Amino acid sequence: MNSIVFTTTIPDTVAIRKMRANPVSRPAVHGLPGTPRRSARTSLWLRFENRFIGARDSTGGTSYRFENRIRAWQQITVPVSRLVYLTGYDEVWLYVKPYVSNSVFDQNRAYAGIGFHWRPTLRFEAAYMNQALLQRSGRALEQNHTMVFSLFSTVPFLKR
Repeated sequence: MNSIVFTTTIPDTVAIRKMRANPVSRPAVHGLPGTPRRSARTSLWLRFENRFIGARDSTGGTSYRFENRIRAWQQITVPVSRLVYLTGYDEVWLYVKPYVSNSVFDQNRAYAGIGFHWRPTLRFEAAYMNQALLQRSGRALEQNHTMVFSLFSTVPFLKR
């Protein structure tokens, strides 16, 4: 699968404190309207995917079809304390021509969770994710309910 990713992230609170010390370096992009920047962080990315999907044909061989889709993802993270934060995101997947489906909508993933900073380089999240997936016929919407437990590490693999 080939992907082109465009990502923008509003800086974290440490970077914001550094920017306040030098007002000239403040970014022009702000967080959510009415939300102080030090209390919430938002992220947004868009991904355009080109996919070659294999399927068995009537002769028993494999045939491939080409599809495009776009994915839009937006996240918000709100600190509750120095060690605890709430997070949520929504990701929508849409087909772009050519596609083999009766609808442009592919799926939507909604996620809500609580996170814990264990160390500066280690954090843990426990969350619920709801995936709404429209079957290719366009007649059935499948709902998948998932508990997600994630461990994130920013420890470098190699020492410099």
